[in-house]
Amino acid sequence: MAKANVVIELTPFEEMQKSLEVKYPFLINMRGKYHKSQEQREKISQSLSGRPVSEEGKLQRSKTQKGRAPWNKGKHLSEEDKLHKSLAHKGKPHNAKWNMKVGRAQKGKYISPEQRKNMSLAYIGKTLPPEQREKIRIKSKEMWEDPGRRGKIIKAMEACMEDSETKEERYKKVSESLNGFWTTATQEVRNERSEVTKKGYTEEVKEGMSTSQKERYENQENREKTSEVMKQVWLHLTPEEQSKKISKMRSGCSNVKPTIPEQKVQALLNYCCPNLFMYTGDGTIVINRLIPDFTDCDGSKKVIEVFGEYWHGLKRTGRTKEEEERRKKEAFAKFGFNCLVIWEAELVDSNHENMIEKIKEFSKER
Repeated sequence: MAKANVVIELTPFEEMQKSLEVKYPFLINMRGKYHKSQEQREKISQSLSGRPVSEEGKLQRSKTQKGRAPWNKGKHLSEEDKLHKSLAHKGKPHNAKWNMKVGRAQKGKYISPEQRKNMSLAYIGKTLPPEQREKIRIKSKEMWEDPGRRGKIIKAMEACMEDSETKEERYKKVSESLNGFWTTATQEVRNERSEVTKKGYTEEVKEGMSTSQKERYENQENREKTSEVMKQVWLHLTPEEQSKKISKMRSGCSNVKPTIPEQKVQALLNYCCPNLFMYTGDGTIVINRLIPDFTDCDGSKKVIEVFGEYWHGLKRTGRTKEEEERRKKEAFAKFGFNCLVIWEAELVDSNHENMIEKIKEFSKER
């Protein structure tokens, strides 16, 4: 029985390789035996640098490489080779042109979930040296100071906040990342983190953070922006999430005790109208995120606020005493509560006759 002729199609690369083997037999066993010197490589690189490649050339190169397996496919570097490679590249940063080229090549490149997981696992339990952390800090600061980049980051964060699914996924990823870190971290890393936590921030860092917060808070525009952002965040929460927030606020205020001015007011209340007002500054009563210092007990919807000169003064709030009082009273009035504001300076007088008269008049109001 005659055998059928089987025709095997060769790739362009295989055809070229076969023709070269026929024409130059001595090249068959020379692959990998000839290595160019560093000087020769630099000359070749300089001669090819800036040399444009035509579309025809690109197409020909693509056809030539088609079907050809990379020489290092399936091969892995040994730990010794990795160490040598790391030492060889140490202290040799890439120039801006190379970084731009790599960035363009990586832009839009799809990274599979498996690759992301491997990249994440590779850094778990490893801490960056102080020099590298400082470089990252400086670079991040420069990026944030760029208005264009900052705008993009803020828009991305706002988009994440609006997308509830993305928010839940992000929380889940952060939780899994932290769990994975502490699960796989070595005892040495655990001890190092523990020591850092015990030591806390240095005095220099604390001073810097305090100064930064004061400067931000003294800026009226920043305070108004923060207030608006917090209001929007609160409005976007579901009733269940709002309830959880209020519960946390109450638990955080459970150990709060009356300040000295509040203790004076409490003594005056017990003297002129006993059992009519109770202390609620510990979060016992919350009225739309507002925690009054004292609330009536007879259901007449009256609250008393004690204002300190420092916390509610012009320097810190940017508002006069009259404006600060009106702002607080209007906030409570929206929910049908009548508010009395007592300033710390009014409690300096040892006689307290004017203050007692003021409290009595307020308690009689209907």
